[in-house]
This record gives sequence, C-alpha cells and structure tokens, in this order.
Amino acid sequence: MRIRSIFIAFAALGVLIGACSIGARPDFGAWEPEWAALTAGLPTEAELASGGEDVCSAALVTLREQRTVIVPTPEEALDPPVEAWFSLAEDTFFDCPPNVGFEAAYAEMAAFEDEVAAVLNGR
Repeated sequence: MRIRSIFIAFAALGVLIGACSIGARPDFGAWEPEWAALTAGLPTEAELASGGEDVCSAALVTLREQRTVIVPTPEEALDPPVEAWFSLAEDTFFDCPPNVGFEAAYAEMAAFEDEVAAVLNGR
C-alpha cells in the first residue's frame, strides 16, 4: 500500500511538472517586440569598428541579459534559428573582432533573423 501511495505521488508530480512546462512558452505579442528590439539594438559594424572591445563587451552583456527574455520562444519552430543566432552573436562579440570579420558574422546573423521572420510571417 505504501509503495502504491509513493507511485501515485510521483505520477501526480510528473503530471504537474508536465502541465507547467506546457505553458512555459510566451505569447507572440509579448515576444516579438523584445526580439525586434534586441536585433535592432545591436551595435552597427561602424560602431564596433570605432568602439572596439568596449562596444563588444556592452553588446555581450546585453545579449546575455536578453537571452532569458527571448528564450524560450513562443513556438518550437523558432527555437533553432534563435538559438543559432544567439550562439553566433555571443561568439561574435566575445571574440571581438570575430575570426570571420564583422561583415560575415552580421550577414550570417541576418540569415537567422530571416528564418525567424519567415516563421513569424507564416503563422
């Protein structure tokens, strides 16, 4: 009888955890403005060239702070391009300048932003 009670308790806990994780994704209306502000607020290539490591450090701090706002995304289809964008952006500003150069890094980040836009436009 005691084992059955323990099993029921664990099953109930599993259901509760599962129910909480289902609602963990934010609403599109709250998420989209945050994403747009983050991507638009990154320093330009010119700002990076003139500001050097200080600008990169500030951008890196912003990225790490905003990651908790942007992830999780409102839809699973957004997860891969958003995660790839964050990974590339963090590498870009951590390496400062990146091995591939700012122009190439920004072009690749723009491609991930286009993937996000395609998902957002397709819903």
